[in-house]
Order: sequence, then C-alpha cells, then structure tokens
Amino acid sequence: MPLSISAGHGSKQRGETSQAFGRIKPGVSQDEVDRDFSAITAQLSEKYPGAYPPERGLAVASTPLQEELTHQARPTLVLLLFTAGLVLLIACANVANLMLARAMRRDREMAIRTAMGAGRGRLMRQMVVESMMLTLAGGGFGLLLAINGVDLLQSFASRFTPRSAGIVIDGWVLLFALGVSVLTGSIFGLLPAVPGRRLFVK
Repeated sequence: MPLSISAGHGSKQRGETSQAFGRIKPGVSQDEVDRDFSAITAQLSEKYPGAYPPERGLAVASTPLQEELTHQARPTLVLLLFTAGLVLLIACANVANLMLARAMRRDREMAIRTAMGAGRGRLMRQMVVESMMLTLAGGGFGLLLAINGVDLLQSFASRFTPRSAGIVIDGWVLLFALGVSVLTGSIFGLLPAVPGRRLFVK
C-alpha cells in the first residue's frame, strides 16, 4: 500500500517538516509501520540531541497515499453528493405526485378494463410497466447528462486533488442508475394500489 510519510520537529511557528512517499511490503500493516517509525524517531532523538532537541520534539506520521491525495476534496464531494441526493428525492416526490394525479384521473378507464375482465393484478402490472418505462427513460436521460458533465466535474475536483482523473462513469454508476430507475418505477407504479385508494375496482 502506498504511504505518504511526514516528518517534523519544532513548534508550529518554527517547525521544520519534510514529506516522502513509500510503499509498504506485502503483509505489513500501517500500525506496524507507525511503530517502527516511532522507534526510529526515538533513536534519532537520543543519538543526535543537538539536531533533534527533546524540547522541540520529533514526530513521524504515515498516511495512506489515497487519503493524503483526496482528503481536501472529500468534504466538497460529499456535500455535492448530498446535494445531488436531495435533488433526486425532490424530483422523485414531484414525479410521484404527478403520477398519482394522473392515475386518479384514470378511474373510468380502470373501471372499463375491470368490467371487461381485467383483474387487479393485471391492472397493477400495467401501471408498473408504464411507470417503469417513464423512470427508465428519465434515468437514461440523467445518465446522458452525467456522461457529458464528467469533464466539468473533473475540472472542478482538480482544484482539490490530483486524482480528479479518477472520476469516471463506471459499471457501478450504471448499476446505480438502473437500480434507482427500476426501484422508483416499481414504487410509484404500485402507489395507486395501496390500501385506502379506490383506483382499482374490486
């Protein structure tokens, strides 16, 4: 695992620091590395008291390289993710209201279908399929916007981390978009049939 290693001694106002990068051997944990560095710093302070006065202190800290390169960008990206999730919830709520209002206006249609022999299960499947088609279309449109906006997000994230090129549309993003579309379509398609609603004639 790559590590960022920072060494420093002295106060915050007059301290001296240096930074290096290294890779841990396979099977060695970061805790073991920290213990080794603690032992080394203690030996250096004891062997070279003039270079490392005890009153100024000498400390070495190791951090996973990925965390070192992304810790400044993480709060901003988490806030952006939270905002996107909030917008998604608002959009889902608006779509749910529109679809419920549309479904309630179809009482006559559902009554005719029921009179012609359509069962409750068949009507529910019809509503779910119609809802699913709309949500999949919306998910595809949103995915298209995301693909076109990746460069913009990379440019924004490059201000905080050199790992901005790692922001890509991968299989997990596609799976998430598909899952949200299917789940949303299923829930909103079944909402008109919940107990207490008289959309379907028994």
